[in-house]
Amino acid sequence: ANAALTGIMIAELQEPLGIWGATGVALLVSAFVGMVNGFLVTVVRINPFITTLGMMSLARGIASVLADGLTVPVYDETFVLLGEGTIGGVPILVIVPLILFALTWVIMRYTTYGRAMYAIGGNAEASALAGLPVNRYRFIAYMLSGLSAGIAGVFLTARLYTAAPQAAQGYELSVIAAVVLGGTSLAGGKGTIFGTLIGVLILATLNNGMSLLSLSTDYQQIIQGAVLLLAVGLDQLRYGSVMRLARAK
Repeated sequence: ANAALTGIMIAELQEPLGIWGATGVALLVSAFVGMVNGFLVTVVRINPFITTLGMMSLARGIASVLADGLTVPVYDETFVLLGEGTIGGVPILVIVPLILFALTWVIMRYTTYGRAMYAIGGNAEASALAGLPVNRYRFIAYMLSGLSAGIAGVFLTARLYTAAPQAAQGYELSVIAAVVLGGTSLAGGKGTIFGTLIGVLILATLNNGMSLLSLSTDYQQIIQGAVLLLAVGLDQLRYGSVMRLARAK
């Protein structure tokens, strides 16, 4: 939904602000959406699932109102290059995500913030007792999540030449499946960026395979749902095994 809102804002603001001014404003708004989520979770203490679910509906509704429920074209040819251009024969759509993956890996592995986020994910209460600013770090995580969704919205809009309120609908479940397939625990405290990249590649390969086989959308949804349930189920089994071993010791 945040990606869709970003795309709609770019399309609607491209004439008064220019395409790059519109893109900058849209990315700021996407980060702000993440900050609102972070505030509601860390300060107001609303359940994270309810918070993000409500914000998803709110953001998509705002996108629909701004666009009057219509698909809005993007005219700038240089902007469209983000979706179809290449550098040295490699698509920009591949280069930029790889750079972001590498940057995130460095942050999570070599910075205080990254190591603290693993600790907070594993046990937030223990992290707070150890003196970590749990709420501040979680707030930053939500802001970065919103910004990441906005960046995805920029490239999706550039790829499709248009922005639509329905853009990226259903991607939420695919993201969860990819992350869990990559070894990230829903219980928190465990997972790697490279594992997530592998999960994304597995899911993308599966989706491409289904498209090549000309499977109907209905069957694709069934398979994607089954993959999500399998991934989450295996994660819960793994987490249960770890907890039993910990209690045994």
